[in-house]
Amino acid sequence: MTKIIKTAIATTLLGLSSISFAEQECNASIEQSTPNTRYELSSDEVKDKRTNLVWKRCMLGQSWNAESSTCDGDPVTRNWLEAHEQTPAGWRLPNINELLSIVEYSCANPTINLTIFPTTPVATFWSSTLSKSIHYAFSG
Repeated sequence: MTKIIKTAIATTLLGLSSISFAEQECNASIEQSTPNTRYELSSDEVKDKRTNLVWKRCMLGQSWNAESSTCDGDPVTRNWLEAHEQTPAGWRLPNINELLSIVEYSCANPTINLTIFPTTPVATFWSSTLSKSIHYAFSG
C-alpha cells in the first residue's frame, strides 16, 4: 500500500507577498506538465496520481464550493514560522520538490493548473525546505 502524504498548500501562502489575481496565459504549443488526468478529485482535496501527494484545492481562509467548482473567501497569509506552526492537523508544508511538482510549465500568471487549483493567486508560497537559494513563485 502506498503512503499518501497530505501537503498543506492551503497554509503556504507567503505573508509578505502581495496577492494578485491575473488572467492566466497558457502556451498551447508546450505540453502540459500537470494535465487534469494526472489528478484524482475528491471534493476539496486532490490526489496527484504521479506523486501520491494529496493537496487542498483551496488556500487557507477559503472553502471549496462544489456548486461552482471554485474556492470562496480570501486566502490567509502567514510568515514562514506561522505557516509551520499553524498547519492544520494531519497536514504539513510541502518540500520544494513537492511544491515544484504541481507547477504547470505551459502557463503563467499563475503557473499552476487552474482547473485543479481554481483560485490560486499569483503569489509566493512557503515550503518546508530550508535554503537561502531556493525561491519559487506561482507567477510565471
